Amino acid sequence: PLVASSFSHDLLYAMGEFMGLECVIVGLPIIWGPGGNTHRMPYNGRTGEYYSEDAILTGVACMEFAVGGRDNGLIASPKHYAFNDQELNRNGIAPFMTEQRAREVELRAFQVAFEASYYDRVRGEDTGMLGMMISFSKIGAVECTCSWGLINGIAVGEWDFHGYCVTDINDDTDSL
Repeated sequence: PLVASSFSHDLLYAMGEFMGLECVIVGLPIIWGPGGNTHRMPYNGRTGEYYSEDAILTGVACMEFAVGGRDNGLIASPKHYAFNDQELNRNGIAPFMTEQRAREVELRAFQVAFEASYYDRVRGEDTGMLGMMISFSKIGAVECTCSWGLINGIAVGEWDFHGYCVTDINDDTDSL
């Protein structure tokens, strides 16, 4: 959040470059981040992993970090796609919202990072994300990990995502 509050594209990109270089040195090709969810409140568990309550700033921060890391060989996989509402008892959280809210707030940061349209124009190549971690959450009654609309409809169909998806470790523990 501190780096994002600088509103500096260069600083965010440099953070990604640094993380990419550090990961190359230790032999780590992928990280589970950056966090693409929006802040809810300061007491929301892992708030330090998420950039802002503003979806556009969060998306730009994720994009710059990921592209900087990718330029040094790191695959950054934003998390938690999507609707990660809270940390405490997060298994089975099922937020209900309109499609407009989902697209304008909850998904917008991921869209900016996945499309990376700024870099696509500047470099003339597809620089979007190569991976993502899907959240524990549900959208309504459907697990995000099983949502055809979220994964195939939006990420692949609309944002042209051609990477891989992983679940958030031990998903579906709410149904045990």
